[in-house]
Amino acid sequence: QLINDLKYKHNLTEEEICNSLAITKHNLKRNLRVHSLINRYKESDYGDQFETNMYSIFEEIIKNVNIKNWLDWDDSNMQPYNSLNEEKIYSWISTIEEIDLDNDDEISIIKEP
Repeated sequence: QLINDLKYKHNLTEEEICNSLAITKHNLKRNLRVHSLINRYKESDYGDQFETNMYSIFEEIIKNVNIKNWLDWDDSNMQPYNSLNEEKIYSWISTIEEIDLDNDDEISIIKEP
C-alpha cells in the first residue's frame, strides 16, 4: 500500500520511490502489479474475503509469466483483459457457498479455496 500511495497519492516518480525505499525498479513494478490485482479482487464478488495474508497468493500470480499470459495481463494498464480467467482465479482462491437441493431442502455447502 505504501508504494501505491507514494506513486499515486504523492506523485513520486519511480526513481524517487526506489531511492527512498531502497528497492529495485523491478520490485517496484511487481508490487504495483500485485496491488492492482488485489484492488480488482476487492472490487469483485469475492472482495469481502480479502485478508492481508492473501498478499503472497497475488504476488505468486503476478510472478508467474504463464499465469499472467493466461490472464492476458497488460502492464501498461495494470490489469488482465481475460475477465473469464480472472474470475476463475478469484474463485479458486476464495471460499464459495453452493446451495444443494436434497429432498426439497436447501443445504448450504461451503467449498474452501
